[in-house]
Amino acid sequence: MSPRLTWHDLVLPDALRMQLQSAGARLRAQQYRKTARLYGPNPWKGSQFLFHGPVEGAKLLAAQLMASDLGLDLWLIPSPVLLGRYIGETEKNINRVFHRAARSGWVLFFDEADALFGRRTGVQSGNDHYASIEISHLLQAAEAYRGPVVLSMLAKPHLGGRDQRRFEGLIEFQVSDS
Repeated sequence: MSPRLTWHDLVLPDALRMQLQSAGARLRAQQYRKTARLYGPNPWKGSQFLFHGPVEGAKLLAAQLMASDLGLDLWLIPSPVLLGRYIGETEKNINRVFHRAARSGWVLFFDEADALFGRRTGVQSGNDHYASIEISHLLQAAEAYRGPVVLSMLAKPHLGGRDQRRFEGLIEFQVSDS
């Protein structure tokens, strides 16, 4: 039997740990269940989180602890797995992830989401237009998913008001001075 990690095993400033625990408590209060469906009315809107900052391992561990508190498994999805070489391929990969997750009821953790958001810039070419469509597709699928979704990034992306409102929590992970 492997040792069970707790929130106190996560070395973070107390304020950040309390923010993460509060987010987990809100999720528990929303009564997530292991069975989930991707499409249809979602009574648990606002279960998307954006973890950003230079502390890499802590973001994954925090998501694992949130999943453990909910009694759910965590599915780690590296962003390079999603990125397609051809137009429309990334959207198909995103759909595959959410359809599979809908049958399993996991907490989804999109690691290195910078790869998707980093491509979303001012539309100056056709490629920029499709990169913007890809991230919009991911955010819409995450919003429709009946379970928590965490996007992990190094830097906070430039989000418009509508995209920012999709996230229940924008949580910044900073290096502790202690």
